[in-house]
Amino acid sequence: MQRTDVLVIGGGIVGLATAYTIGRRFPSLRVVVLEKEAELAHHQSGHNSGVLHTGIYYRPGSLRARNCRSGKAAMEQFCRTEGIDFEICGKVIVAVSESELPALERIHERGVANGVRCELIDRARLGELEPHAAGVRALHVPEAGIISYRQVCRRLAERKIDIDLTDAAIEHFARAGYDPVYGARPLKRVIQRRLQDTLAMALLSGVSLMVREFSAGFSAIWRDWRSDRSRVTTCFGSPLDR
Repeated sequence: MQRTDVLVIGGGIVGLATAYTIGRRFPSLRVVVLEKEAELAHHQSGHNSGVLHTGIYYRPGSLRARNCRSGKAAMEQFCRTEGIDFEICGKVIVAVSESELPALERIHERGVANGVRCELIDRARLGELEPHAAGVRALHVPEAGIISYRQVCRRLAERKIDIDLTDAAIEHFARAGYDPVYGARPLKRVIQRRLQDTLAMALLSGVSLMVREFSAGFSAIWRDWRSDRSRVTTCFGSPLDR
């Protein structure tokens, strides 16, 4: 049985980015990523809208706002370094009637407070930017972008030296005919045989301490989210802080 210091369950963008970051910050640790499907980013990470969010909707100063701003910058830098294509195409948030203007102005205020480059525009300027959008006024956010998170996941997994994805994972799973980067077959039977022992070794190696630290961070995010939800209004038929 192979030993591991950190076990990350789930080969989506969150799991792979977590493993990648831990591997870079603590290069002496052995990091293993477990994924039950036959490929990485098989669920939400590979089937989302691919937006590089600016943090314009979040309460200024909140952990969500700060995390979104710093995370977007980090993602863009990672893509530049790794040669991953992304596009800063901008977006418009449109008020389709006069009744939606107060909510649009509140979003603008949040964006400015969060350091997002954005401006309120009139109907004529909206028509220039997006001829198919009909509205009385809009908020232009030129720094919003799009990216393929499936491609990001693959690149994170390929950084074998940094996250040490293959050493323990391949030794555990190669005998079952599974490639942890690109996949060959689902890991359900493999996980049933290996997960209990691997989890036990990870916990004995001190992962429980890291879990408590992560839990404290997620608790703070949850409190910010609940706080935002308690104040938020509805704009354009969807939550203002989505």
